[in-house]
Amino acid sequence: MRHPTQAEPSLEQRTIAAHRLYLAALMRVEALEALEALEAAGYIAIDLDDGARGALLLEHRERFQDLNDLVDELGYVPKGFAKRSKIDRERASAREATAQWGGPRPQPQARAGARAAPTVRSA
Repeated sequence: MRHPTQAEPSLEQRTIAAHRLYLAALMRVEALEALEALEAAGYIAIDLDDGARGALLLEHRERFQDLNDLVDELGYVPKGFAKRSKIDRERASAREATAQWGGPRPQPQARAGARAAPTVRSA
């Protein structure tokens, strides 16, 4: 719930925010399609059930419809839409922050007194 002194975002601001959400959903669908193409070519195997794939596609479709409804209501396409590169940078910085603070812990190093496994060399 908003504080009484905070103004509701304008229709234009809501349309710009909806575009960001749509673009992020589109980028996730494109990434999924790229992975599926790699899997079809035999390069990788992905473990994604139909429900998860369907959820991504449904989110994309819903975001697209929301954006279209807002643009229709507004009557024009506003300036200030986000670009893919900006969203990519934001996602990369979020991944870095997660890796720095909440990511997997580094593996423990070998103890100083432990022997290293002998190296196998061919003659």
